[in-house]
Amino acid sequence: MLWTSAVDGSARNGCVQALEATLEVQADRVLEIHEHANQLDQLDQLDMARGAYRGPWSDGT
Repeated sequence: MLWTSAVDGSARNGCVQALEATLEVQADRVLEIHEHANQLDQLDQLDMARGAYRGPWSDGT
């Protein structure tokens, strides 16, 4: 009975470690996505500011 508990505990620890590693990778990916979204927001703001500077009559050339 003790051996079975040790094996079950070991398997459980392996699963927990695998899940933690997966969550860490996913968290890193979420941070990358947020960084890219922030960059796109900044580009949009620059584009809008540039458009306001040119005026609505400009064709952008």
